[in-house]
Amino acid sequence: MKKLLIALFIIVSGGLVLSNQNVQAKTKLAPWSQEQTSENAESKPTELKLNAEHEVYYKYSGFHYAAQKKMWKKAIANWNRLGVVKIVPDRHDNKAMTINLHVDSPQDNDKGDLSETYSQDVDGLTVNQFNNQNHSVTCYLTGGTFFNSPRINAQIATHELGHALGFAHDSRKLHNRYFIMHADSIHSHEYGLGSYEKRTLQHYYSDQL
Repeated sequence: MKKLLIALFIIVSGGLVLSNQNVQAKTKLAPWSQEQTSENAESKPTELKLNAEHEVYYKYSGFHYAAQKKMWKKAIANWNRLGVVKIVPDRHDNKAMTINLHVDSPQDNDKGDLSETYSQDVDGLTVNQFNNQNHSVTCYLTGGTFFNSPRINAQIATHELGHALGFAHDSRKLHNRYFIMHADSIHSHEYGLGSYEKRTLQHYYSDQL
């Protein structure tokens, strides 16, 4: 069985970005990604801009039929169930960040698809781009997901949305529950969301809640 590799990939444009996966031991929070805009600037937690209703937006791109939209909607429902940050369709009002949800075509050759370098190795990838004060994020599901079950694809999509929200990889487990941000194969384990992820979102988005 192919081992699933899921990555948080950060592209830099106009600055330096670091990914920090150190565990926040004293507060018992999930590892969070950090971004640094220059070598001299202090790194700060990566978070998305929310509107006054604590919402972040999403839109689709790439190869989307009903099955692909269904797995994204399942992933969105998983995070929305925590009741902290709400992920909703793009309102086109520029009041919140918009997450681009992209599915590569099965041939991985459509405009906007990942290169074969990535699509052959991973089922999902999240790309953050920082350019001065501008921040954009795209969650990719590669052509390999067309060979997975709907349950596995929903877990992959949930994992990638976690990266978009700011979570880094977390390879621990608690009371036999694997965290959705676990970096190992989602083909082998059931993953879930709970108070651990909710508490982490509340902490890192506290200035916008």
